[in-house]
Amino acid sequence: MIPEPRTSWLSHTQLNGSRDLLAEHLAHLYMDIKQSLIETGYGWEIDWQENLKTEPINETTFIREMAWVIISSGMREFIVRKKFPKISEAFFNWKSAQVIYSNSQSCFKKAVSIFNNAHKINAIIKACEILMQKGLDKIMNELHEIGPSSLKVFPFVGPVTCFHLAKNLGVSTAKPDRHLSRIASLVGYFDPIDFCRDLSKITGDDISVIDIVFWRYATINTNYLHQISERKTGCRF
Repeated sequence: MIPEPRTSWLSHTQLNGSRDLLAEHLAHLYMDIKQSLIETGYGWEIDWQENLKTEPINETTFIREMAWVIISSGMREFIVRKKFPKISEAFFNWKSAQVIYSNSQSCFKKAVSIFNNAHKINAIIKACEILMQKGLDKIMNELHEIGPSSLKVFPFVGPVTCFHLAKNLGVSTAKPDRHLSRIASLVGYFDPIDFCRDLSKITGDDISVIDIVFWRYATINTNYLHQISERKTGCRF
């Protein structure tokens, strides 16, 4: 449901009391930002997120995405992206939970020499242990039946990062991180997932795609809130 706007860049004159008009403005804003990302070379990332919905999740994929989320917690994305290939090699390129857990000491030693955070490296090994105990099928069934919160059984996966992991496993959801929360609040939403869900209904893009469009836009534009505010004069209103 499109909310009554709070303090946002949409004036009362523009809105004229119409939630439909608000929805139209937000859809134009989103499509303009998405197009700007495609033009600057980020179309592949949007396609990657879209294709996750149809890709099968095997054990290698699950461990890799789990490790990415664990390592990414509190880290800048470009630093993680730089180190992740070597970390992957230290963990046998995420071949299986059994292989990693059976070689946990050597994995830890190699990985911590690349990424000096013993807690996070141990968390990856612990995640493999949990995966072995529960089984991938049960974990994925719980994810689809209960939702992203079911993933909080894994270390370093909390109230926000569980949405990050779920999204990377192909679930249609958004990660309510600080960027998306600030953008949603700017345009009148209390819940950033509701914000993405409403835009999904209007544009036809998946919730996870809308999330990654705004997230990437925020990461490459440090002044993104001001720029979004200023876009009211550039959108096709």
